[in-house]
Amino acid sequence: GPAAASIAVTNTITTSPDDEAQVVNLGDDNDVLLEFIIPKGPTGPQGEIGPMGPAGYSSTIQIGEVSTGDAGSIASVVDTGEGYNHILNFVIPRGSDGQKGDIGPTGPAGTSVTILGSFPTYDDLIKEHPTGNLGQSYLVGDNLYVWSENDGNWVDVGVIRGPQGLPGEKGEPGEMGPTGPKGPEEIESAYIVTFNNNTDDGYEVPSNGRLPIGRIEVDNTGLVSLTNNNTIKFSKAGTYRVDFVVNAMVNSQGTFNKDANILAVGFKNINQGVVYAGDSSWYKDEGNVKLIGKGLFVIGSPNEEMELVNMSLNTMNLNTPLIQNTTTSSYFINPVVTIIVQFLG
Repeated sequence: GPAAASIAVTNTITTSPDDEAQVVNLGDDNDVLLEFIIPKGPTGPQGEIGPMGPAGYSSTIQIGEVSTGDAGSIASVVDTGEGYNHILNFVIPRGSDGQKGDIGPTGPAGTSVTILGSFPTYDDLIKEHPTGNLGQSYLVGDNLYVWSENDGNWVDVGVIRGPQGLPGEKGEPGEMGPTGPKGPEEIESAYIVTFNNNTDDGYEVPSNGRLPIGRIEVDNTGLVSLTNNNTIKFSKAGTYRVDFVVNAMVNSQGTFNKDANILAVGFKNINQGVVYAGDSSWYKDEGNVKLIGKGLFVIGSPNEEMELVNMSLNTMNLNTPLIQNTTTSSYFINPVVTIIVQFLG
């Protein structure tokens, strides 16, 4: 027959051992394209296991120094360790400064502040002006308290004091006056406190009943002593000053009555009806009422006794928040009665 034009091998395919070997012409009689299909030989026997290789080395990696490079510099990691112990020092470039932002819109005009007066203590301010209006302020000592609409209270904005003035001209010396009487060598004082008894009910004090007097916290000179009948006994005759604060919890029932909804406390001698220091307050709704009293009194002879009395016509409940509801375990944060006595001479 005629000779083929061409013969070429196209593919050689390996199949599984169970297949038949084949040669397939993918072309025609003139252009022969041969594809060989050859089955894989059977798997030979397993060889022997080779010997174990030498033990490898484990590496350690530690972070060394991490420093900040200049903006735009190249970051780098340098291995300063030896062998398999790697210590990596990092240099990380600082970011470039961002672009300056646009100027924001002009804000609304501020409110001016008017100083309306002054008070010796913050409690005096609250007693006279529990609330205020925007722009109002009062001095408490050298500090200015401004009414805040957002907070709903008086906010301390710091010390208000003008610059020191120029020294004045030296005045002419005047005639010396007569020598005054010798003053006291020291002002003796005592600090007396009654703490919350750590119950929700606090202390109930009936009308004309004595308020509980807990214990003496400070009295270095033995100025006072306490009795079992809730009275204070004074060790020496003379003039005294007393300051007290009482915290009472009220639960108003019904409509406010100015003749009935009254709390009052008085500091007086146990044998007299005269109140030397006291305070009273109306109450409208359920809440806490703080009574603050100040005054002077005279002890005629040692061992005279004074008392702090409920002068209201109804029962008074002395109470403050429980200590476990605060972030401190100090009972100085929730006293129901605080009394400070000073001997003036």
